[in-house]
Amino acid sequence: MKISSLLRMVLARIFGKTESVKVLNAREEGVILPYTEIKYGKNIIEILMDIPGAQHESIKAEVRNRTLYISGKSIIGDFYREINLSFTPDGASGFYRNGVLVIIVWRKNKPSQVLNRYKGISETALN
Repeated sequence: MKISSLLRMVLARIFGKTESVKVLNAREEGVILPYTEIKYGKNIIEILMDIPGAQHESIKAEVRNRTLYISGKSIIGDFYREINLSFTPDGASGFYRNGVLVIIVWRKNKPSQVLNRYKGISETALN
């Protein structure tokens, strides 16, 4: 069994069924590409991004043409990430807390079951 298949299976057991899980970590042209975990579901995409020391006000997130663009500044430098979405979203919600940015993108109905996992943490509307 490949390690990626094993990782996908373990993450599915921990976080629930997903179509695909991608783990990204890199540095490109002086801009940090933060460690990012992406969970694709049928009508939802859940993104967790490790951004230690970022100020909430510096984080910008925008969806255009089925692509999510995330950028900002943290204590380790400027960061940027483009994430291709598997569908055109109807809505998005996100928050930043304790160095982790969480963005949930959905189509059709707002995924209250997933959002309830983060209950008590304030939501920030994304442009």
